[in-house]
Amino acid sequence: KELSATKKDRVNHCLTICENIVAQSLRNSPEFQKLLGIAMELFLLCSEDAESDVRMVADECLNKVIK
Repeated sequence: KELSATKKDRVNHCLTICENIVAQSLRNSPEFQKLLGIAMELFLLCSEDAESDVRMVADECLNKVIK
């Protein structure tokens, strides 16, 4: 069985990470800088996805986190 995530999974992962990284409670965590770096790396990776829906969601997440 193939272990790669479906388009829906990749979109949901981006949205979940975005929702949590902008949460005020996480910003107070001592691990926030590390988690922010990982999240940004993931969004940039998803920005190069073959599926346009995944790219669009990753772009929206990047914009939301940067603002």
